Amino acid sequence: MIYANKILALIDATEKHYKELDGKLRIGSIQTIAASHLPVWLSHFKSKMGNVAISVNTDNQMTLLDCLLNDELDCIFTNISCDNPLVKTITTFYEKLLIIAPLSCQTIEDAKDYSLVVNSFGLCPYRNTLQQWILKHNENSNNLIEFDTI
Repeated sequence: MIYANKILALIDATEKHYKELDGKLRIGSIQTIAASHLPVWLSHFKSKMGNVAISVNTDNQMTLLDCLLNDELDCIFTNISCDNPLVKTITTFYEKLLIIAPLSCQTIEDAKDYSLVVNSFGLCPYRNTLQQWILKHNENSNNLIEFDTI
């Protein structure tokens, strides 16, 4: 509930900023957040700020950051922090990551025989988190199947 309140507070702050505008809010987001969180957030925003047009562009976090810095986007939703002094990072929520395995896997040891499906973007925080987890547990990190998007 704490994170929901933070998100609603951010929406309220954005609402105050755009209250007098009939403009456009240009949002950038990684695909995961765009699919899982943005619909609810944007629905709430539109209910309060129906006069603001919204566009959403999805891409990887580095491209989104470049677009933000080049004033091509007004804000971005990513899953990394940014140390650039030209932007402000606001943590809105934390994610719990899971490994999904066949029902036959009762323990993590059982899952060792299966390949792990990851995206092909080497800078993806989800992929990196999984690879760090694999290395921590001394598993073979070469047992990956890469997709261009997941």
